[in-house]
Formats: sequence, C-alpha cells, structure tokens
Amino acid sequence: MSALLRIAGLPIRTWLAGSAPGLFELIRLLEQADARYRAQATALADRLGELVPTLPVAERRLVLSVRRSLHQGKHPATTALRPIVPEALRPALDEHERLSGLVRDLEQQAGRHLDTEHERLLSLPWDLIGSSLTHDRESFDIAADIRRRLAAGEPWTSKRLRRSSEYLWRMIARGTVKTTPRGWLGHVALLRLADVELHGAAGISVTDEAAVEWTQNVHTHRVDLAGAEPLDPEHLISLTPLHWLDDGRLAIWTRDTTKPGSRDMMTCKVRLAAGLDRIVEALGPRARTVGDLTRELPQVSPAFLGKLARRGILDVSAPPHRQRRPWRTITEQETPRETGFVDVYRRANEPLSADLATLQHAFEQCRRIHALIRAEHPPTPPAFLDRIGEQPQPLMDVFVAEAAGQEAPSTRGRGRTGWPAAKSPGSAYGRLLALIAAADGPVDIGADTLDELGTPQAPLTWPTDVMVRPLASGGWVLDGSGPAGVLDARFVDALRWLHGSVPAADDYRAFLDELDRLTGLPSVEVLYPPLSERAANAVRRPRYTKLWTGDPYCGQYWPSWDPDGFLPLGDLTVHQADGRVVISHAGRPVRIVQHVTRTATAPWTVLTEILNAGSLARAAHTPRLGFSLGAHPGRTFVPRITVAGTLVVSPAQWSLDPARLSFLGGGDLSELRALDRLRAELGLPRWVFLSYHRYGTQPVGCDLESVRAPRVLDQMLKALAKSDDPQRLIITEMIPAPDELPVRAATDPVAAELMIRLPYDLSPQALAARAVSAQSPRRPLMPEPNEVDDLIDDLELHSSPAVEEASIHCTQICPFG
Repeated sequence: MSALLRIAGLPIRTWLAGSAPGLFELIRLLEQADARYRAQATALADRLGELVPTLPVAERRLVLSVRRSLHQGKHPATTALRPIVPEALRPALDEHERLSGLVRDLEQQAGRHLDTEHERLLSLPWDLIGSSLTHDRESFDIAADIRRRLAAGEPWTSKRLRRSSEYLWRMIARGTVKTTPRGWLGHVALLRLADVELHGAAGISVTDEAAVEWTQNVHTHRVDLAGAEPLDPEHLISLTPLHWLDDGRLAIWTRDTTKPGSRDMMTCKVRLAAGLDRIVEALGPRARTVGDLTRELPQVSPAFLGKLARRGILDVSAPPHRQRRPWRTITEQETPRETGFVDVYRRANEPLSADLATLQHAFEQCRRIHALIRAEHPPTPPAFLDRIGEQPQPLMDVFVAEAAGQEAPSTRGRGRTGWPAAKSPGSAYGRLLALIAAADGPVDIGADTLDELGTPQAPLTWPTDVMVRPLASGGWVLDGSGPAGVLDARFVDALRWLHGSVPAADDYRAFLDELDRLTGLPSVEVLYPPLSERAANAVRRPRYTKLWTGDPYCGQYWPSWDPDGFLPLGDLTVHQADGRVVISHAGRPVRIVQHVTRTATAPWTVLTEILNAGSLARAAHTPRLGFSLGAHPGRTFVPRITVAGTLVVSPAQWSLDPARLSFLGGGDLSELRALDRLRAELGLPRWVFLSYHRYGTQPVGCDLESVRAPRVLDQMLKALAKSDDPQRLIITEMIPAPDELPVRAATDPVAAELMIRLPYDLSPQALAARAVSAQSPRRPLMPEPNEVDDLIDDLELHSSPAVEEASIHCTQICPFG
C-alpha cells in the first residue's frame, strides 16, 4: 500500500519572513498605554470640570479647552494649567504628562518601525526567491524583467517594481501555505506505508532531491495541430466527439472558434453536401491518420480537412511532447521554458508510519454525519431523469434534449455548503446542530453521540482517497475526499517511472478487474478533451480500464495510444432499471468510471452527469464538512469541530461584515492598530485563511502580524465587491499553524497533506466483493463474465468509399450559457 504526499514548494519560513511580530508587539504596548492614557484623561477632565465654575473667564476658557481635548483623546499641553489648578490636582497633571509622553514615544517608535518594514518588504521577496526563479517560463520572464530594471538603477519604490514585489509575495503565499501541486509551487512524493502503525503521522520528510516531468499543454497543442497548413499526414483526425445526425445534417457541439482562447462551446449544424457525408462515413466515430483518410479518399485534400479542423468539426491529435529529468538536487533542476505543465516529484526519506485504523474510524463517522445531512436534505433528482424510461434509448438523444433545454450549465453544487441548516430542529441532524450550537468551545463528535442520535453505520463500500493534513500533536485535518484514482491520476505514470510501482494504483486496478469479473460489467472510462489552457493538465491519468468512451483519441490522456477498446458515444444507450440509470453498449450494461480532477466544461457537464448518474463511486462519495457556518444562519462564529477526537473536519470560522474593515486603505499606523483591535475583539488567531466566496472556497493565506495583512484584506474586499453574489468575508483558522508543521523538506518545515486510500485493511478482492454486496439489492441484469472480452473483440475500425471535397454551411450557432 502507498500514499501520496503533497507539499508546498517553498518552506514556510519564506512566508513568515514577511511578518513583523516585533512591530505588532509594539502596537499592543501602544494600545495598552493609550487605553491607560484615555482612562486617566477622562478622569482628569472630570476633575477639571469641577473647577470651571470657580474660575475667571480667561482661565475658564483655557480649562474648558484642555478638558474638551482630553475627552476627545487628544494630548493637550497642561503646563499652563499648573498655576491655575490646586496643589492636589498637580499629581494628576504629572501622570497625564507621563502617559502622554509614553504614548507619543511609542507612536514614534512604531511609526519608524513601520516605515522600515514597508521598505524592507519591497525587496525582500526578491532576496528570498529571486535566485530560484529559473525553473519555468513565467517566473523566468519575471525574473529577467526585475534583473533588467535593477541593473538600470530603478529603485524598488518605482511603480513597476512595486507591482513585481507584490506579485512575488503572492507567489510566496501560494507556494508556502497551500499544497495543491502546481509546478514549482507544489510538489508530490510517493510514500510507502510501513508495517508498524503509530499515533498520527510520524517522521514524514523528503530529501533535497527532485525529479521533474514537463508535459506540453494538450489544449494548445491540439489547437496548433488543427491550424497547421497542411495537416501532418501522420497526425490523427476524428470527428469532434459530441456529434450526431439531425434531419440529414451533421450536428455538433464544438469549441467556439469565433473566440480564440474562449472556453465557450457552440452548437453547429453542417449540411452534408457535395460528398461531405462520405467523409463522415469514412471517419466514423474513431480516429484515423490524415494520410490513411486521404489515401482512401484521394479527392479530399489535406487543405480541406484542415478547413474542417479549424471550424471545430474535426479534431486533429498527436501525442503531446513530454520531457523527464531524473533525480538531482532541487537547486540543480530546471525545466523547459516552453509553454506547458510541470510536475515536481520529491523523494521521501522513510516509509509512512500512521495510525490508519483510527483515521478510518474517524472518517467513517464523517460518513455517518453526511448520512444525517442527506436524510435531512435529500439530493434533488436531476431533471434529465424524466427523459429516461425503462426502455433503452440512445444516450445522445437524451444529451441533445437536455443540453438544448438548459440556458446555463448545471449549478447543483453537490456538497458545497458542507453543513446546511436543519429543516426540522427535532430531526437527528437538527439535534446534532443544537449540540454544536450549545458548545462553548471546540466541539468533538464521537461515535457514541451519533449512536444516540440513531445514525446508521456507514462503512466504506468503494475505495476512497482522503486528503488529510497531519498535526504535530497527533491527529489530522480533513481537507477532502474523493473516489479512488482521481486525485492522484496525473502523477501515477511518472511515479512508476521513478519508483517502478505505485501500490495504491496497482491495488485499484486489481479492484476494478475483480469488480468486472464478479459482476460481468466492464468498466468504461469517460475521456473528454480539455477546453481551455488552464484545465489541460488535468486530463492525464493511468489506464485503469480496457474500454473508454468520449474522445476517440486516448493518447493525450493515457501514456500511449491504443485504438482498441473505444465505445463511441453514439453507440451507447441509457435506461432506468430498479431506480438506477444504466448505460449500455450493444445491449450489455457497462460501468462508467471517471478519473479526472477537473469538472467538465458545458455541455460536457450535461453528458457526464447522465453517464455518471448510476455511478457507484459517485454514490459513495462523502462531501466535505469543512464549512460549518452555513448550518447556523445569523451566527458570525463557529468553533472548530472534530470527529472521534482525532480528525478536524471544520476549522474555526468567522463571518465578517465588510463594513467592519472600513479602516483599510490608509496604509499608516492607525490602520494596523485598528486591525489588531479587531483581531482581539473577534479572537482571531495570527494565521488565517480569507475567502470572498460564500462557502469559504479558494482561500488566501494571511498573517495578521504582517504589514502586508491590510493589503491582503483589501484585495479580498475588492474581489468580494466584484463577485456575482457579494456576501461576507469568510475567515478560517489555519491549522496546523505555520509554527506547528510536522513535515520537513530537507530540514525546513513545509505545509503538507497526505492522500491516503481507505479502507486500508481490505484486499482489492475483498473490497470488490463488498462493493458488489452493497449494490446487489438494486443490481440490473448483467451479461455473463465471458461476454466482457467478446465486447472488446467486437470493436473494429470502419472504412468508406472516396468522396469529393464539399463546402461547409453552418445553419445555427449559439454559445452555451
């Protein structure tokens, strides 16, 4: 068995170098002194007020002026009062002058410190990471620009270098407090599990060695291939996957070729005239080389095929370029500067020793909590179920009707709120929320509490990957979970290159093979092409199944191109049986699986929703419980929630009205003082995540003892104001805190999380048997096991006669959404 370690690409000390705890300690001393001064000033003003009726006009005016300034918290001079006030009041004047002097002295010290800090932070990020900005094209260009400006004598106070400094600070924040793999800012390592099991996660560290894999951007690669003149005869060509015949015309969904770089899709109907129908027939649903097609259809020129490709009717494919660089010291590693994606791999020092039994027990309690939520808030059945009856019908018919009926992509957002509010206070879920609401501090939900609420057990029936952050004190923080084979998909092939085997991936393939054998249903992978540059890297995955559907060219997803095993979307049917959606091919049910980290782009979202409607993996998924504010409308704070005493499922959270941050924008000492007062009032920890999204997603790290904190907050407020649904600022505690990180890269603490596959204590064969048992009450009619191989053997490529070049007529174009 193995686990995947994801670590921040930069040590946490890089981010902490931007903090100023000494300045904030000085600010707190200033606040204390100012509070004492204001209290003494108020008392002195009251005593002076008692003298006013007895004083002559001129002296009365002087005393009233000083008294008014004291009530306003100002620091008036009191020397002129000494001849006026009685002897008994002079010690109060002495104390006033002492406290006033102390406050002014502390203000001057803090002001000088603040000026120094502003100046220090301008050049500091360059000093910290400037020498390492040679790994990829983007950072290389930025570094070159900074070097050029500094060599020309441009100061860091210039507008351009200020912007560069701010960019570098954002890069540092992204590369230190977050662990999502992203080029050189987030790394991964394979951990083999030790036989011994200890409490928590002990001794996790990686060496200073790294290996690198660079992969060409698949999306831009395919766009470039389609734009080549002429098309390369060795490249593969196919009809765009989402195509069907409509009243004698070829109907397609394809990328909007009128908007370069757009993620939008458009629907287009092409008249099959002047022999275009023969091109469609010759291609069929599969991919063929340009050379093969033009030899079969000599009257079709590569230029005309290129025209079809540029209009999005045909897809041109070829294996993406890839470069790998083996282990070497991380400071010696470099990657190509061409546009593409970089994955950085680290070598672990020791196997992982962890108490997986405790982790699995705690995660099963999370599943029980989700069962309560599901009973209270049953998911809304998708509308397309009304289109699916008991008799098989073409999948594309259902897809076309459903896609045409949607004005925008589906936004059902499963599990985004985590903890919704209770519908009924007396329900089991309502009572659980009442227990949480009544707690004074952190809440722990144990198995006994769930038993008392009558919560059913929720054993794992499908292999599940849980993402957890280890705590130095023992225990874990749950970051999320997903069906096996998704979160680590794009790394498996490279990990095999580095380590020879990946036990977790091998076990999962064995699980699917055994599931296919026990049920007779072949597993079919859904492949859909990336529709934007940003999502292109997520399509890579190992080949877990013999069969696939969707995109006919699998060479950009799997390590190699193999035409056998493709099931065209047009050959699939869909029907309902025993309350479940069943996908079939040639009358035989199949099991749809999908191993991709990115959500599809519309209208592929519609298609994948239909395909996965009966997915056992999706049914077994446990949504995150990270956002608990949603369960308590009106509350502005919820404490940390743990499960089974060891697994943090929801960190402490605050909901802040943006009006409370009206003091931002000054950039002076008063801004920091107001922020520190607000922090003390709310009880905020020093290190937090900020989010302008309703459910606390896409968080940004913030050190509240850094001079940069007001700027980070101001940026979040601006993003909040521009969002489609402006709400309140969500603040979440950062756990583990930066000074409590247990994982080391070389000798430096780094933010880290582990992907561990559960259940850990069942063989692939035993888990497959459990999955079959869990679904058996609603199991549809299935073919005999030996028919699976027959299904694969039946797949053949089709050929057609020659055709003449035709013209293209699009009769309808309408962007989706």
